[in-house]
Amino acid sequence: MGTKVSLQSLASYERGTRTMPAGRLVEVCQALRQHPAEVLARAYDYSYGETEESVWVDLTALASTEAEILAPLRDWAAVVVAEERTARRPGGVRLTGTAMETMAALCGADPAELVGALRALR
Repeated sequence: MGTKVSLQSLASYERGTRTMPAGRLVEVCQALRQHPAEVLARAYDYSYGETEESVWVDLTALASTEAEILAPLRDWAAVVVAEERTARRPGGVRLTGTAMETMAALCGADPAELVGALRALR
């Protein structure tokens, strides 16, 4: 990390007894090789759950799935995962309404069916 952080500060962040500044969050995410936006999205999902309008997709799992409905998305996911590994970013993405509708059309599926298949990857 760019600046020193005491073990006491890290522990207080972890316990939630101290608020972590945004800049520190970015530094911690970089040290853990995680993208801050994806960490916040996972924290939001953990706290409030996913909505019907969005889904978090593990691209690594999508790139290796055998699910027939997801076959048109498999190659795309493999390319994105390879690019993100080069950039040292995790292989995940949040899809929302318009993206899911477009991908569902590509897969020849109903958007709700696609969301179910993507959520089953976990």
